[in-house]
Amino acid sequence: GGAFNEVQFPALPDSALSNAGDMRVFTAGDAFYVTMTFNTFDPAAQESSGSGYANAYLVYRSTDGASWQQVGNFPDSANQEFLGVMNDGTLVGRTYTSDGSVIVTTSTDGVTWQGHDLRPLTDPSDGQIVYLDMWVTSVDDQGITVVGAVSNDPIAEAGGHTLERDGVRLEVPSSRFGGPFAYDVDTGEQIPQNLAAWTDSGMSVLADDGSTRASFTNEELNQLSNSQDGLHTTRVVLHSDDGVHWSRENLADLSGGAEAGPGFIQTLDGKVLITLMDAAQRTNTMATTMVLVGTRK
Repeated sequence: GGAFNEVQFPALPDSALSNAGDMRVFTAGDAFYVTMTFNTFDPAAQESSGSGYANAYLVYRSTDGASWQQVGNFPDSANQEFLGVMNDGTLVGRTYTSDGSVIVTTSTDGVTWQGHDLRPLTDPSDGQIVYLDMWVTSVDDQGITVVGAVSNDPIAEAGGHTLERDGVRLEVPSSRFGGPFAYDVDTGEQIPQNLAAWTDSGMSVLADDGSTRASFTNEELNQLSNSQDGLHTTRVVLHSDDGVHWSRENLADLSGGAEAGPGFIQTLDGKVLITLMDAAQRTNTMATTMVLVGTRK
């Protein structure tokens, strides 16, 4: 660690608009890996996205630390995030479906990716419409370990929340996808967002001539978007050796408390260690810190 040699790193693609950021260097198997983010601009996507700018990831591999090669183009989607490399060289990422469900992606070459839906890990007791959130993720020689939560969507389960006034209907279809969205009661057509005027007291929906069609108070809007009634969240530990086959354990069963998390994950002597903080369990006013030690069954 006393002497270092400077090596030439590959130039970023022409599509990169800025120097790389969020660079990570790590080892997996018998190779070194570098991941980095950079910005891109796609004129064709400007109209649909509003800006055309997006974040992209690059992955490079080296067997000696001197000669580096780009590993495919990661990712194809701006929503995807690189998570790490397993001991056998399998690259691991994360993306989301159009309805917000998380998908773990794996690739052996950085070009062809396989998606693995984690929704089968949910249980009927979690709710009718549920989402799995990955809070903390570790990818290492023990596989993929995740601390996260399974939560239901009480607004979507209720068929959405609506409020009508003066020919305008406000809708919040889900606790996950924003809103409220305004519709004309007579035609059913959505009213453009630029006709919504927000004030300190609430929101008004305007007519094309700028006059006020309907007004809604902050209290009404808060009630419309309230997702706490009926919300059920279960904190979980997920693990996979290959990204394909997964196990789930509820943190409350392991820690003795429903509020423990999210903590951080590390590997020591072939064991996965998960450090958690539980604010509900206190000693002399201090929140309890605990370490879960994972061993193979």
